[in-house]
Amino acid sequence: MSNKVICTIYINKDVKERAHRVGINISKATENVLRVLLGQLSSIDLSQAQLKEIEEKSKEEPTEKRREVEEMF
Repeated sequence: MSNKVICTIYINKDVKERAHRVGINISKATENVLRVLLGQLSSIDLSQAQLKEIEEKSKEEPTEKRREVEEMF
């Protein structure tokens, strides 16, 4: 069974600038964080009903906070 994960990450411009100043590659750091997260998720045993519920929630109307963040970019 193959699972597809879609993830949107918003990184504050100030965070990007600070990371750049100290030599942190944000893309690589984000990739590493996602690898750890996905590794943790792969160890969780979810039922098909739970997976369906999560999928349905992800399709719901964006929350007000999410709209605010999307408008910033």
